[in-house]
Amino acid sequence: MQEAASELDQDREKRIAAIAERERVEKEEEEKARAKSAKYGGKGDFVHGLHRKAGDMDIGERMRRGRGGLGKQGEDEE
Repeated sequence: MQEAASELDQDREKRIAAIAERERVEKEEEEKARAKSAKYGGKGDFVHGLHRKAGDMDIGERMRRGRGGLGKQGEDEE
């Protein structure tokens, strides 16, 4: 019975150590992500990615994508 209790205690210590290591790694990753986000003015990779994608488009593609809300002024008033 004493041996079983010792095994349970050792297993518990291993689980606690594994959890602590996982939390440490997650915290480091989160800090890296925050530092990277702050690099772009706090807006993160999303806005940076949009700017990069927009820079890769030619003017024709930009105009086609921007026409979704355009129309003649008189169309909606009928």
